[in-house]
Amino acid sequence: MAKRGGFTLNIAGRQELQEAIRKGIDGIWLELTLEQYAKLQEPS
Repeated sequence: MAKRGGFTLNIAGRQELQEAIRKGIDGIWLELTLEQYAKLQEPS
C-alpha cells in the first residue's frame, strides 16, 4: 500500500515505515495525481 502511494521503499524508507508502525503513528502521506484526488472528493 505504501509503495502504491508513492512511498520510497528503499532500506531507509522501509526502516522509517517500520518505526512509524512500531510507534503507532496513525497517519501517512500520499502523493496523488489530480485525478486520484478528484475521485476522493466524490460523494460515495
